[in-house]
Amino acid sequence: MSWKPVWYALEGHFELMLVNPRHVKRAPGRKTDVTDAAWLARLAECGLLSSSFVPPPEIRQLRDLTRLRTRLVQQRAAEVQRIDKLLEEGGVKLGSVASDTLGVSGRAMPEALIAGESDLDRLAEFAKGRLRAKRDELRLALRGCLGERQRVMLRVGLDHIDHLDAAICALDDRVDEVMALLPSCGICWTRSRGSANEPLR
Repeated sequence: MSWKPVWYALEGHFELMLVNPRHVKRAPGRKTDVTDAAWLARLAECGLLSSSFVPPPEIRQLRDLTRLRTRLVQQRAAEVQRIDKLLEEGGVKLGSVASDTLGVSGRAMPEALIAGESDLDRLAEFAKGRLRAKRDELRLALRGCLGERQRVMLRVGLDHIDHLDAAICALDDRVDEVMALLPSCGICWTRSRGSANEPLR
């Protein structure tokens, strides 16, 4: 059983102490909850218990939010890899030309491929910024033949990435709110708006 539900229920009502069980081992023998409780009470009375650190509620919330964000960023990275593999299965080598296959340019091209666009000139025209200088390379990279299965899986993958991006941005906003409530204690983090695939630093 986790100690957290009990701690959260009693927090603010009692003086609490979280103790590592390794530090309060008893001699071998018959053990029950009652005898264990009596043993712990005796150790506490004698000042022999060493409390483990439990962060305050605000820091615990911040940890939970950032850990969840990290997991979502990892899921997003895995989804991007799956999309790259699906494109390669269909002979589309977009990743060999575009460093970010799901950037502004890269995202538009798979969307067009899913919609059935096959004209290489039209596909290459989706290139933006510095990628426009590589349109000849893009025409070669975009030659391929995506099947219905790959189109369906690409659609699901892109929609999943959109969902993850929205969730990551929502977590970013919540982290900002929690950070604003914390006293100045030297804790800081930086992020770039719109860069949901970036981990917290």
